[in-house]
Amino acid sequence: MIKIVNSQGAERLVTAGAFNSFFKRQGWKIKDKKPMVKVKEIDEEFDEDDFDFEEDKPLEKMTLKELKNYADLSDIDITGLTSKKQIIEAIKAAEEIL
Repeated sequence: MIKIVNSQGAERLVTAGAFNSFFKRQGWKIKDKKPMVKVKEIDEEFDEDDFDFEEDKPLEKMTLKELKNYADLSDIDITGLTSKKQIIEAIKAAEEIL
């Protein structure tokens, strides 16, 4: 596990594979280059099963679950949004800001 940080200062513990395949392209940076090895420190919120979408898959082709995971991993608030259309619009709006 490695500790990463985004431009807003949010920190997460993720696997190196998750960082390289998803978080890095979202602008996250490695905060601590020393690998985290203590199991007690692992953030259970991020399970490898959360990465069940293809990296370059268009939003419109993602399932509702994939869209929710994508939004969560991208720190995009989709509270109260229930349809694919609403979530896709929220993701696109948030990514335009970045």
